[in-house]
Amino acid sequence: MDKINETTIAEHEADKTQAIADQFHSVMNTVTDTLSNRITELNNEKQSLIPRAVPKATTINEVIKEYLSNRQGMKIKATKYTFPYDQLDDIIERIKQIVIEVQDV
Repeated sequence: MDKINETTIAEHEADKTQAIADQFHSVMNTVTDTLSNRITELNNEKQSLIPRAVPKATTINEVIKEYLSNRQGMKIKATKYTFPYDQLDDIIERIKQIVIEVQDV
């Protein structure tokens, strides 16, 4: 109980403006640090959202895969294709067209 009384007396006799100023600076430092950390986090997130250049080969492969997956008799496993022999010439021509179209973009 004596400790509580000592603290109360010390607070009562202390310079009130000094305590408020210290509290203000402490709170402002905490707020500044918190905002600075949040800004850093948001900047890092922004960097990760910036679109990266996709190689044209990747785009071409995706277009070809989409085109071929709609054909009957096609089997696609990863990047390996099994073509029905009777569709081979048509597929080769379409792949050529896709490559030309994507390169023009």
